[in-house]
Amino acid sequence: MSLVIENASIVIVAKGHNPSILQPYFLHDKNIIPKEWDWEGARSTLTPPLSQIVFKEGFAITAELQKLVFQENEGERVPDKTKLGAIASAYTKILPHVPYTSVGVNFTGHINKTSTEEASSYLLNRFIAKGKWTNYGKTPPAVGVKFVYDIGDSKCTLSLEPGEVIHVDKPQERIPVVFVSVNYHSDANSQKKDWLSTAIAKWADDFRHFIKMVDELVLSN
Repeated sequence: MSLVIENASIVIVAKGHNPSILQPYFLHDKNIIPKEWDWEGARSTLTPPLSQIVFKEGFAITAELQKLVFQENEGERVPDKTKLGAIASAYTKILPHVPYTSVGVNFTGHINKTSTEEASSYLLNRFIAKGKWTNYGKTPPAVGVKFVYDIGDSKCTLSLEPGEVIHVDKPQERIPVVFVSVNYHSDANSQKKDWLSTAIAKWADDFRHFIKMVDELVLSN
């Protein structure tokens, strides 16, 4: 039983960001994305309230008026082979005068189970004390759990819930899983002018903390 990483993202909240800036040529010209990426072949959605660019290389950038999202969609590249942190850092450095207010570092994955029943009962038996609430109704309840921890300068939210994913080789088949996701939230700190670059730079450390936390709290006996 192990954790399969699906994607990773860095979400940066800002006041009054201009989504129209996000264009493939801008990213290429400003050296925000790797030179070898096919920026001309990227799939783009460019509108005043929202712009999004999805690269063939498995990476996506979305810009809204109050939010920037940088997402790595190839889980096996996390953390050592992805450009996630470098791209988010380069983008914000190009626009240093935007009033950024918070950063969220997110990881999503799943733990395979043999059946939907096992996926549901796993969380129920591991985290919920037995009582009337565990035997109410005709079938055992479906359980999702959330834990919020203070970790250094971040607030860490770990969420677990049962579900299904599509089989890679057999799209008609679904695999029962326990979904595992985490968010590391950092707010702007007026006492630390470099808070934004620090929050972005430590994303890989957040990932290693996530793996260790899941191993200790979810996977270990």
